[in-house]
Amino acid sequence: MIDSTHTKTKLEPSPRRILDVINEIMPKIAKAKTDALKAEAQDATVKLETKP
Repeated sequence: MIDSTHTKTKLEPSPRRILDVINEIMPKIAKAKTDALKAEAQDATVKLETKP
């Protein structure tokens, strides 16, 4: 009989590991979204400041 406990433990999602991944990825996602919003706001400002 094969003991798959070790393999199962490695393959199961660990809450700590998932939190570590989230903590690594979230700042990158937030920066990308913030940069996109900033660029959109700057474009809108240029359009609004341009006289017709």
